[in-house]
Amino acid sequence: MVAVLEVISSLEKYPITKEALEETRLGKLINDVRKKTKNEELAKRAKKLLRSWQKLIEPAHQHEAALRGLAGATGSANGGAHNCRPEVGAAGPPRSIHDLKSRNDLQRLP
Repeated sequence: MVAVLEVISSLEKYPITKEALEETRLGKLINDVRKKTKNEELAKRAKKLLRSWQKLIEPAHQHEAALRGLAGATGSANGGAHNCRPEVGAAGPPRSIHDLKSRNDLQRLP
């Protein structure tokens, strides 16, 4: 138990990145320890550490959600909002006849 408390102490001081948390899934491991331990001090410290890590991740998720909300704000022809996104690489109208020929929707025309 002493070793686990030392690890938590080290993690509390360590400047971890969002990417490192996502790659290592360290938050899941710490949460599992928090749930399974009978040591109240360890559980409280683990929970505090997890909350500090969530602050690293949540702003990015909130920013992405806001962007998705703006994309759907215009609505569709029948009044419903949707999250239509342009195809990857579609930066605007085709510039040449070769671009037109490669588009699937134009190939289906009679």
